[in-house]
Amino acid sequence: MSWNYRVTRMKDETGDYVYGIREVYYRDADGSISGWSVKEMPLVEGSLGELAQAHTLMGGAFDAPVIDVTDEDKPYEVAKEAVT
Repeated sequence: MSWNYRVTRMKDETGDYVYGIREVYYRDADGSISGWSVKEMPLVEGSLGELAQAHTLMGGAFDAPVIDVTDEDKPYEVAKEAVT
């Protein structure tokens, strides 16, 4: 199983989209999304070096399409033009 940080969006209790960075996990067989972290990732690490590394890895999340996780059974990538 592989993973990376991705920007995700979901609807809040008012129906508005909210965005966060989560760990997203992929199936080895086909690379499809198998799951993601329940909560957004905080930037808290055990050392300054680990914090810098996490920041760098999280920064890469902005280079990939946003993943909509509103429907937990059907995550999908959202075109950047459709993200506000």
